[in-house]
Amino acid sequence: MSLSRRNFLKGLGVGAGMAAGGVNLLYNAPTAAAQGVPMGRAYYRTMLGDFEVTVIRDAVSTLDIGTLVANAEAEAVNDLLTSYNFPTGPQPNNFKQLLVNTGDALVLVDTGLGSPDSQLMPTLEELGVAPGDITNVVLTHWHPDHVGGAVLDGSPAFPNATYHMAQVEWDNINSNPDNQGFQGALQALQPILDADALVYFEQGTELLPGIEAVAAPGHTVGHTGLRMTSGEMSLMNTVDAIIHPVVSTRQTDWFFGFDSNPEQAVETRRSLLSTIADEGMLMFGYHFPFPGIGVVTALDEENSFQFTPFSY
Repeated sequence: MSLSRRNFLKGLGVGAGMAAGGVNLLYNAPTAAAQGVPMGRAYYRTMLGDFEVTVIRDAVSTLDIGTLVANAEAEAVNDLLTSYNFPTGPQPNNFKQLLVNTGDALVLVDTGLGSPDSQLMPTLEELGVAPGDITNVVLTHWHPDHVGGAVLDGSPAFPNATYHMAQVEWDNINSNPDNQGFQGALQALQPILDADALVYFEQGTELLPGIEAVAAPGHTVGHTGLRMTSGEMSLMNTVDAIIHPVVSTRQTDWFFGFDSNPEQAVETRRSLLSTIADEGMLMFGYHFPFPGIGVVTALDEENSFQFTPFSY
């Protein structure tokens, strides 16, 4: 008996509110590798209206204070962390992808590092999702921790998927042939181009029903957030516009060391946080501690917000 595509996609789900994962959720990936210890797999699954959303942890490393905040003294950053009972010094840095089952499409948002220790592909296998099951891959920007797993062994890692990238970001990485980072991204994406699998979108448009591309420039020129809406529920994937659950929300004028346009990044961060708080959306932070989903509240202090982890 043949199954319809919709029923097949529904069959991949295991129900609302399920959370599961490997051990060692706070592993420091470089330390684990140095010790010869594999990093445990972890995923978290919940429902967003009729969408099934799964957070997959690809890897964990650490982020030093000077990179986390490039325009403030380490003492000020550590004081803020201490006030929220966060450890001071280097912060855990998660790399997480969203897998969204809309019922009609199976959408992967970003592809992780693509390193030998990356856990995206093994976790998909554990979830019963074959690479060929993925229908769409959204690449939010060109950085290697987001496009590194797009290609495997010289071919698209997800052979049946349409890959999506913002036109402005594509133009950005083609703008400077002397930029080694740009050239690395273009080289990484070449097999997808050869397969005619890369399409470009305008920010502010709906990529798929319920999934809207949101312009979030500053981290890169064409950095893209994603707003996902099903029924009465919405979730904003802020990607790298908001790096840390305390530092980036309480002190929105502090910028990330990898932001290409710091002033624009600050403006984007404040706009996204205001929208999320005002509309009562859920938020997902790519580099936040696992699983990285929560709610945002505007504080009395201007341009200051609080992120509260939240899960069903």
